[in-house]
Amino acid sequence: MKFLSSFVSSFLFASPRTTWFIDGNNLMGHKGTPRDRDTIANKLKPIQEASADLSVVLVWDGRTGQDAVAIEKMNDAVTSGKTSSLLQVVSLAEGMSTDDYILQQLEELKAAEDSKSSSVQVVTADRALRRQVLQAKPVIRGVVNPVVFWKRYRPRLTGMKSDYKNEPKDPEATP
Repeated sequence: MKFLSSFVSSFLFASPRTTWFIDGNNLMGHKGTPRDRDTIANKLKPIQEASADLSVVLVWDGRTGQDAVAIEKMNDAVTSGKTSSLLQVVSLAEGMSTDDYILQQLEELKAAEDSKSSSVQVVTADRALRRQVLQAKPVIRGVVNPVVFWKRYRPRLTGMKSDYKNEPKDPEATP
């Protein structure tokens, strides 16, 4: 019985590594979000102070004249002796689409041995991508609308919102 309860608690309460794939062009085209690639990337930088079990991949469609895929690591976090980038900005080559890149990354995660220890959230409003992403069930955790991500998830991920713990901010200030 003790084994079963420890197994269930470890299964239910284990925190898998969550990766957010963000369709940058899709995010940029919505009301209430910045209209500049650099501004969006800079607004996502504070995620480095969040959980070590979190990474964000901001993907941009290829621009005219861009020959190769460019991956820029915006910040690095040191977790248990190794460095892992929490925010990556991927600029695809001309003619490549963000949808194809995200689907390719999901297939690679599904094929990986540790796919059960990771989960993926995708930020897009593209209905075709949403439908295809939701079919990658062992890995995918959900699809989030860009406006909902920008207004609800980003403030929490960057630490701008409270985690709603009922604890005093200053432990010495309690009477």
